[in-house]
This record gives sequence, C-alpha cells and structure tokens, in this order.
Amino acid sequence: MKRYDLKFLIMEINDFKKVINGLPNVFDSHKFIENYIKYYEPEYVKMLSPEFGTFKRAHAQIGKFLSDEQKTLGIKKNGTILSEDIKGDPDQIASWKKI
Repeated sequence: MKRYDLKFLIMEINDFKKVINGLPNVFDSHKFIENYIKYYEPEYVKMLSPEFGTFKRAHAQIGKFLSDEQKTLGIKKNGTILSEDIKGDPDQIASWKKI
C-alpha cells in the first residue's frame, strides 16, 4: 500500500479516499480539511507543530497532495472558489469534483 509523508502527516491513500467518500460530489479544499479533521484530528494537530509551520502551510500541502494525486483519489479539479479559512479569512482555493 502506498503511503504519503507530508512532513508530519503519514497516511495511506485509502485514508484520503475515506475522507473524500464523506464529502458531496463537489467540494472545496476547506471542506476536505474539515472532514479530514473529523477523522484524523491527532494527525492534523501534528501538522501544526512549530517544525512544520502555520495552518496555511499545512493546508497548502494538503491541497498540493489533492492536486498531485487527483487521478488516484478519483477526483478532478473543478476550478477555484472564494472560501473562508478556519480563521474566517477569505481565501481563493480549489474546488474538486468526484469522478
């Protein structure tokens, strides 16, 4: 089974698929992260360690992973949208569609 190491985030590809399965057919990166936290809060907290950086860096790494592995994950980029981050600040992020 292929594993991914995003600094302090180590998960099986099926873990990412589990998160995606809990989302609607069209979702954005913030919704993925919110759902990810529901399943894997301890791993998410590790990503926010001082050695890794800010939540924006952690979220950027997750977004890059979704983009790089979209075929494996069964998703396709669906443009960008304006969405609030976890602090309520507006941010331009990727939208995704299940395929």
